[in-house]
Amino acid sequence: MGLPPNMDLRSGLTARGVPGKADDLRKFAASAGNARPRAKGGQMLKMEARYADYLEIMKRCEKIRAWWWNPGSIRLSDPDPTTGRADYYRPDFLVWHKDGTLEYVEIKGHLEDDARTKFKVAQTRYPCYRFKMLHPQNGGYKVVMGQGEET
Repeated sequence: MGLPPNMDLRSGLTARGVPGKADDLRKFAASAGNARPRAKGGQMLKMEARYADYLEIMKRCEKIRAWWWNPGSIRLSDPDPTTGRADYYRPDFLVWHKDGTLEYVEIKGHLEDDARTKFKVAQTRYPCYRFKMLHPQNGGYKVVMGQGEET
């Protein structure tokens, strides 16, 4: 008795993407209901791409100076003395406004508690920047946390 013809020996996944081992199947089933959209290899999510289009229009109309997608990580805590690890926050956009202020913008389709906490810590730790968290709504964006107008 051999393996099914659609089994991939390297990954343990079948051609349909279903795990081929019992342990993998349990992990797959446990995570299946918790899947959230994630950016893959330098690609924007659709809701981020829509906001990037909006920012590009704002830039061309000279309402903002510049904007950057995935501008980098913001350190939220000092490294732990035992592990050397620190907590970081990775906002989706950095917007440079005409008045010189810098604003970090996060686009969230679904707001988890850890994202809310990291956002609040970043606001507190870096008061020299503005922070805004947006949720796509009715073709635009609603401000769910932070400062700013709805877009």
